Amino acid sequence: MDIRTLHILHGLDQYFIIGEHVETPSSWWDESMLMISEDPDLPLELRLYISWNPDEERSHGNFVWFCPWHVFRREDEESYVLAQDITTKQWIEWSKTNGWRRKNWITGEIQSLNGAPFSI
Repeated sequence: MDIRTLHILHGLDQYFIIGEHVETPSSWWDESMLMISEDPDLPLELRLYISWNPDEERSHGNFVWFCPWHVFRREDEESYVLAQDITTKQWIEWSKTNGWRRKNWITGEIQSLNGAPFSI
């Protein structure tokens, strides 16, 4: 394992609090959805995120991070929503073209993040 991989895995362990084990499928999923785990173009951070405790929800602050098998997108969308904070009405998403971003779903305000929050 290279040093970057070890750094990211250490970041996952330090950043997240492991939550509920999730066995039920998301109620939003249907067969037309594209699962993040099936996307061939993920950066290393996301490949490690989806393989790290894949059936567990995670949290950091007020953000709930979805277990990896609850992260998907529609074919006509380009980003995956990975976490949400219902208190501040924000979510964290990743897309191939825009990278990591925090978005307010009320105001539409977008803040670019400098890489995966858990790898800083």
